[in-house]
Amino acid sequence: MEDSINSFLGSHRLLVILVGGFIIIGPFVIPSIKDYFSSDSKLRRKKSREKRNYELKQQIQEKLMLTKETENRRKIERQKIQEQRQRIKDGEHQKYLDLRKQIEKMPIYQRWKQEIMNKCGSKCQMCGSSNNLQVHHLDSFYSIIKQYNITSIEKAFECKQLWNVDNGEILCKNCHDKMESSINRQTLMYNT
Repeated sequence: MEDSINSFLGSHRLLVILVGGFIIIGPFVIPSIKDYFSSDSKLRRKKSREKRNYELKQQIQEKLMLTKETENRRKIERQKIQEQRQRIKDGEHQKYLDLRKQIEKMPIYQRWKQEIMNKCGSKCQMCGSSNNLQVHHLDSFYSIIKQYNITSIEKAFECKQLWNVDNGEILCKNCHDKMESSINRQTLMYNT
């Protein structure tokens, strides 16, 4: 019996209370340090840590998945918006190209072009060449169309800036292609 008491006392701590002259050894068992470091206890703590770590990893993965899904949704939305803007731009640019072709067929455009040729002496104002000559608006044709909100040949006819002889010059095709307005026009034509 003494061995079992010693064994019990060795692995547990008892709470001893003195009450009214009586000593009470209570059933209050406190695990000893030995129990804390026992292999079973270490295994339970390890499993508990692993469970917490696993749960934390799961939470982090869920948040990452939500973040990726959110980012993917945003990316898709940005692509849709960009595609929509491009469709609008393409449609507007095509309208501009169609309007420009109509304006260039107008008799007033042909008259304006002839007046520029007469004014400039039928030679390129940049290099002096007389081959492949083209009329160039100093204030670009496109900017005039946008600035004066020209959407029809009737509005074009009424726009004095479009037919201003002082706003034109003669350039050969090579020099004309080097002008910023021509580069922009070529870029827009190839992107549509």
